[in-house]
Amino acid sequence: MNLNFLKYSVTAKILGGILLGMLLPGLPDNANAESLEQLLMPGPVIEGHANIENECSKCHSLFEKKSQTRQCGNCHKTVAEDIRQSRGFHGLKPGLAKKECRYCHTDHEGREADIIKLDLEAFDHRLTDFALKGGHRAVKCEQCHASGKKFKEARVVCFSCHEGDDRHQKRLGTTCSDCHSEKAWSDASFNHSKKTKFPLKGSHRKLHCDSCHPNENYKKTPTTCVSCHLLNDIHHGELGEKCGKCHRPERWKSVGFDHGRNTKFPLKESHAKLKCKNCHHGNPEKEKLKKECVYCHQDDDEHKGSFGKECKSCHNSRTWGQVVFNHDRDTKFKLSGSHARRQCHDCHKGIPEKEKLKSQCFDCHKMDDVHKGQEGMKCDKCHNQNAWREDVKFDHGKTRFPLTGNHNRTTCEGCHLGAEYKNASIECVDCHLKQDYHRGRMPVKCDKCHSPKGWEFTEFQHGKQTEFALKGAHKSTDCHLCHTRRYNKEVKLSQKCIDCHQQDDVHKSQQGKECGKCHNQGNWEKEVKFDHNLTRFPLIGLHTIITCEDCHLSSEFKNIKSGCVDCHKNNDPHKKRLGTGCGLCHSPEGWSLWKFEHQRQTEFQLKGVHKKLDCLLCHTEPLNTELKMEKACYGCHKADDIHKGEEGKYCQECHNETTWEEETRFDHDLTSFPLIGIHAITACENCHVSSQFKSVESTCVSCHRQDDTHKKRLGPRCETCHTPNHWSLWEFNHNSQTRFKLNGAHKGLDCLGCHRQEVETKIEVSQLCISCHQADDVHRGKFGRQCERCHVAKSFKEINIQRWRDN
Repeated sequence: MNLNFLKYSVTAKILGGILLGMLLPGLPDNANAESLEQLLMPGPVIEGHANIENECSKCHSLFEKKSQTRQCGNCHKTVAEDIRQSRGFHGLKPGLAKKECRYCHTDHEGREADIIKLDLEAFDHRLTDFALKGGHRAVKCEQCHASGKKFKEARVVCFSCHEGDDRHQKRLGTTCSDCHSEKAWSDASFNHSKKTKFPLKGSHRKLHCDSCHPNENYKKTPTTCVSCHLLNDIHHGELGEKCGKCHRPERWKSVGFDHGRNTKFPLKESHAKLKCKNCHHGNPEKEKLKKECVYCHQDDDEHKGSFGKECKSCHNSRTWGQVVFNHDRDTKFKLSGSHARRQCHDCHKGIPEKEKLKSQCFDCHKMDDVHKGQEGMKCDKCHNQNAWREDVKFDHGKTRFPLTGNHNRTTCEGCHLGAEYKNASIECVDCHLKQDYHRGRMPVKCDKCHSPKGWEFTEFQHGKQTEFALKGAHKSTDCHLCHTRRYNKEVKLSQKCIDCHQQDDVHKSQQGKECGKCHNQGNWEKEVKFDHNLTRFPLIGLHTIITCEDCHLSSEFKNIKSGCVDCHKNNDPHKKRLGTGCGLCHSPEGWSLWKFEHQRQTEFQLKGVHKKLDCLLCHTEPLNTELKMEKACYGCHKADDIHKGEEGKYCQECHNETTWEEETRFDHDLTSFPLIGIHAITACENCHVSSQFKSVESTCVSCHRQDDTHKKRLGPRCETCHTPNHWSLWEFNHNSQTRFKLNGAHKGLDCLGCHRQEVETKIEVSQLCISCHQADDVHRGKFGRQCERCHVAKSFKEINIQRWRDN
């Protein structure tokens, strides 16, 4: 409980009681029901608030002055919305949104008071949503603001005021601002280009509105040229209705049609001299003339269609009779040699467009091919266009088998027995099989070792031509010791040592297949090198001077365990109670040399009495793995917990590491029962009889049962009346803290006069008079249970005659 708030509440209640005591005795009985707020009202409210005069909470909140503006907005929603949206007078006037409503609009000044105080002469209309401009400045207020209506309800749409000035009779709509301005109603202008879909260009700008809008008819005005210029159409509709293709708004008679730009057929040379009707015999939009030459020049075609419809390939628009086709330029096949003397029909048997002749020699000379297709279709590699069988040339260096060395002196017939040249094999072994002393144990690629200069000349470097350089003992090894089987294709021998030396592996594959990490090609068993630092157990300290056999008893090196405890089991004085991580404390320099910093190497700082403890007092159990200890106090001090687990496992909240039982700290304010008043100086043992603190009840009655003079008849909620400052100090206001106000004779009654029964939980006493005055009911229930209809609280026997008559 907050003591400051308690003092404030007591003071406020005392002052309120004194004030009521001064006011109430002089008032008549029927005024007793009036609230304190009504009695303290400074004066009547304005006429607009008269209906809520008795509801003070509509405008006021107890002890909250700043809430008044929010409460004003709850009723005046339109003004509140204007402030939020920054519109209207209240939203546009600078600084007004931050002020409280009561600074400008006060109340309680009487029914006739004016709290708006609007000065029409000094009012700035720019602070509204309708600033006065132009002619509106000279208009009087009452012309727009009707009498009896709010100023905010004034119309802001032009047509709402100027409907009588609309000579167009709504034919131009109601958006007057399209033409008229605020400067003067008669000052009208209209931008036809921006506000319609028909911008005025050229001669259209000079026309009067009536020329297109007779009788001010503006709706559905046609926008096509022909709708206005039908009488000016000298084509009589033969060229369609899209006049804009040729004519322009600047001048009707000025024709601006560009045949090349507006169609896909530009008029050049002879075509440019023709008249339109020479080609167009009807409406161009519907006629859809074809653009191919043959449709106009069909009678001029002396080929009778045998060369197709692409006349422009040979003829041009300058003159029809002049042929301009050049076979070398216009095709991808130049005519040279004997081809230049041929006639067109020797090759072209049909229409060139559809025929699609092939330009390869083989397409025409297939019957002349003595090689039967073996040499492919590129005949020009050897033959030429001057003579097919003469001047034949062939470069053997461009084949798969260039002629070098002794092959260059061999005749063609020595290898090629017929015209099917590709039947000849290019593999060395096919010709030199008898000279192969390897008997197939080397690949058929003889040229890797032998030279075309002579079979007996060999040039092979194992280090350069393979990925396995011969070093050490391998240099003097015969080829056939490694190459033992026959090969039909490329040689693929393994380069791994283990594949040849598997029988020499004394480690039985434990060290893997990378023999080169230790052994070399000079001497397999001697000259062995090994870097122990590349293993998971690098040699440091005393480990560097011991022999391999001290740890490795056989060649199966990986069977050796690398844990310290595996070798130093007999040297462990801790008997595994500190785990198997010996390296945390001991050094390879010497087993007796050790260093360990508990503060830095663990997550548990040794403080207080922990600094002096022996390690084995905490580390009591032998471990076969890494050391893992409980870091919480409760893990070691469970036996010292006199609270039996009620206070949880976070002992450090109260105890410290200096001494367990002394210097304990505890903040009772963090519990559900903060200590205030006399409780703050009460000894712990007065409430907590044992160490099980959470078993103690926190209700007042659990400790003050003997102090309860009411004998449970006022229930267990002692704090309703009593305060923590002292049991004898109490404060209770029956009128404000209950729903039954003590009036009349009830004021002097003792509490136990009404509260007669013992209550275990909440007090529930009937508020009906009859529940207490049943013995006083001389009517014996004939007039019901609502005694207050006739009786008053001043005295049960006293009857209010007027109230009796009303009922």
